[in-house]
Amino acid sequence: MISPDAMCAGGACGPRFSTRIRHFVSAFDSNPGSTTDLTGAEKAIIPTAQRPFSRSPELNAVIQTFLLPGSEKELNIPPGVRDRALMNLQKSSDPSHLRPIAEHVYALLRNCSHRNFVRLGVGNGTFETICVATSLGIFLTVAGLLVMLLRCFVPHVGAHSRWEAFAPWPMWWLGISLILSGLRGSCFFLLLFSRRQPLPWERFDDSSSMISTKSNGILKRISRLMIFDRKFKVKDVHLRRLQRKIVIQSLVGGAVFASLGVLLFIFLPVWIETVRRD
Repeated sequence: MISPDAMCAGGACGPRFSTRIRHFVSAFDSNPGSTTDLTGAEKAIIPTAQRPFSRSPELNAVIQTFLLPGSEKELNIPPGVRDRALMNLQKSSDPSHLRPIAEHVYALLRNCSHRNFVRLGVGNGTFETICVATSLGIFLTVAGLLVMLLRCFVPHVGAHSRWEAFAPWPMWWLGISLILSGLRGSCFFLLLFSRRQPLPWERFDDSSSMISTKSNGILKRISRLMIFDRKFKVKDVHLRRLQRKIVIQSLVGGAVFASLGVLLFIFLPVWIETVRRD
């Protein structure tokens, strides 16, 4: 049989690192042994390495509020980074000890929180609405290509003027604009009028849709479309500016694609001006 004293012989039953840190910070808060309490003669006699280490109340507040496990506003940082910073802060108040924590928090904000915020702000429609808008864009793009092929080869090569190559340009322009906005998770028409559909957590209210949520599955899907669902005006000025930027980028991208498509077909020898008649 192993005695309880033998189990704790290696220090396994000692307090955890976070507990020691809490006691350490509390000791400084209750009795801050600061070098400012020493006189000039004492500072001259006592070596620097043996003087009591002082820490500002602001740094203690930062440790208790953001770094200690279970604190009021504990940061989402790896335990190794946190323990290393707390260990170093026991010996020195150099701000460089907090640099790894600041870099990790900045990386989380940049790569996770900010991207999700932008995606949520740009995504103004439901999945069904975006699918319908994107499908409409694909249909217009294919229809524009079909119109161009009909102008080129029906009823025969050289039957139409070269100017008729610009007929599918509006369809390509609008179609690609819808596709580009849909790829960014937003509905082009809602962006155009600075509107948005209810967010997922705003759909707990049955009045958010014109069709009751007690309907069958098909009606639930239809009720989430843009023409049936309730729409809100985007009030944030910066978010509206971002949405207008997406609209302009989509329109410019659609115009560039449509112009390139027309230039691709307009120089083909299938028009009246390019066909030699015998």
